[in-house]
Amino acid sequence: MTPNVNQTINISLISTDKSFSQLMLQAFNGSHSHKLSIFNFNEINLIDLENTYESISPDIILIDIGKSHRSIEEFVHLLMICSDFVNENLYLLSDSKLKIFEKFIGTTTAKNSPFKLIKKHVDSIKRLEMKYPSHRKTKNPSKEEKFKNLNSIPIPIRGELDLKIRFKDIVHLESYGNMTYIYVDKMYMDKFKIVAYKNLGQLTAELPVKYFRRVHKSYTINKSKVIRVSNAGVPQIEMKNNYKVPVARRKYKDFQQWIMKK
Repeated sequence: MTPNVNQTINISLISTDKSFSQLMLQAFNGSHSHKLSIFNFNEINLIDLENTYESISPDIILIDIGKSHRSIEEFVHLLMICSDFVNENLYLLSDSKLKIFEKFIGTTTAKNSPFKLIKKHVDSIKRLEMKYPSHRKTKNPSKEEKFKNLNSIPIPIRGELDLKIRFKDIVHLESYGNMTYIYVDKMYMDKFKIVAYKNLGQLTAELPVKYFRRVHKSYTINKSKVIRVSNAGVPQIEMKNNYKVPVARRKYKDFQQWIMKK
């Protein structure tokens, strides 16, 4: 979605470079058409970031990750969170960022648009491969290929054990801080609700996209367990276990397209 030029455009910068963050603050200082929020990737809790984005609804997200103590898994999780909110308006900044914004600061006019000066990186996966050369030689399977011969997911539970739950038994998942409730329609360990010691984003990434989708910051559903969808007031999904799961309004259009696919 392209931001409306007649409205204030919310821009979020996620960076590890404090000097660059200061330059950005100078660039947008006094702007009435753009509002800038800055987060340090080395310090931000990703769950807190997701909750913040629910509140501020960013139009554009800029990611500038240099040296960081965080893992590649956390970086991929960050990309997943950001792409959920802005789709095509997600930018990974190039190494020439300082020169670009020094130029922008010196030539600020009403006609200049900050994001016109940023080279959009279309394929995030290629960027990851460039950043981590050891991954280049191995062809990464698609999510469909990855789950082709799998029918269950290992769930870390209390006591450092892994409980294997079949995809077809999962009704929906609910976020619970850094943990996740997994609701099933077949009993596991004499329960229909399993507490997994992984957050919702991590577990959702391990589920086949054909059947599972995150429809809200707190919920992921199994398409095959949907009874009906209601759009009266707040969009809701009635699940096979009689739970009613809300759908975030910003995700509703994409959800409708996904739920119609066979």
